[in-house]
Amino acid sequence: MFSRILIAAAIVTMTLMPPARAADPTAKEKAQAEIWALEQAIYHGRATAGLKFYLEHVAPDYMGWPPQAPKPMDNSALKTSAPELKDNNQEKLTMEPVGFTLEGDTGVIYYQTHRTMLADGTAVDQRYEVIHVWQKQKGKWNIMGAMARATPKR
Repeated sequence: MFSRILIAAAIVTMTLMPPARAADPTAKEKAQAEIWALEQAIYHGRATAGLKFYLEHVAPDYMGWPPQAPKPMDNSALKTSAPELKDNNQEKLTMEPVGFTLEGDTGVIYYQTHRTMLADGTAVDQRYEVIHVWQKQKGKWNIMGAMARATPKR
C-alpha cells in the first residue's frame, strides 16, 4: 500500500514539474564574449605589465599547469614567477578560440595560441592548446583552473 502511495506521489510530482531546459543561449554567448575578452587582456597584459592582470583574476584556490612545469602550480607559485615578465616581455602570439562550455556560474574556454616571439625577443614557432576554467563570483569572472600543452604533432 505504502509503495503505491509513493509511486502515485512521484507521478504527480513529475507531471507538475516544468520540463528541463538547456542553458539560455544568450547567457552562454554573453559569458563566452566576456571570458574571451578577459583571455585576450591576459596576453596583452603580459606584454605591458607582466602577470598583473592575470593575478587580479585568479581565484584564491587557483591551480594551473603551464606546459613547461612538471606539475600544476598554485597561486603562490604563480605570484613568484610574475616578476619575470614585467617590463621585459617582447612576446608575440595569436589566439584562436576553439570551444566554450557554460554550466551555471562556471565556464570553460578552449583556445590555441601560436607564439612567434619569446619574452626575450627570440623568434620561435610554438603552438599551444589552452583551457581556462572561469567562475563568476559577485559579478566578477575569476580563473580557478588552467592547463596548457604544446600542440601535439598530427
